[in-house]
Amino acid sequence: MGLVMIAVLDVAAVGFVMFVVLSQPRPVWRDAAEHSRQFWMLWAVASVVAGLAPAVGGLMSDWAAAIWLTVCCAFAALQPAMWADVVDVRRDIELRRRVLIEKRKRAGRRTQQMRRRWRRS
Repeated sequence: MGLVMIAVLDVAAVGFVMFVVLSQPRPVWRDAAEHSRQFWMLWAVASVVAGLAPAVGGLMSDWAAAIWLTVCCAFAALQPAMWADVVDVRRDIELRRRVLIEKRKRAGRRTQQMRRRWRRS
């Protein structure tokens, strides 16, 4: 039962990380990230499969297989390059948001100036 619990927790952690990666907007990801989202999905799937293979095949004892699965899932979920891609995407989203807000402010100021000019005429 301990192996099953650890396996569920490990795979859930990788699933959460993949949710974070996949929840980023696709156009921004293509523009800002170094690696594609499909690359990170394949990375996670390959790591989980490599971690589950000894447990399913019966090649290791339960606790050795649980430790191996934990190491493989940590390898999938804690990649610095993946997190750097997520941070780059979030920074790009924030930059786009600031630029959009500035454009709206400038457009609002121009509209107010045009109204003032129209009232003066």
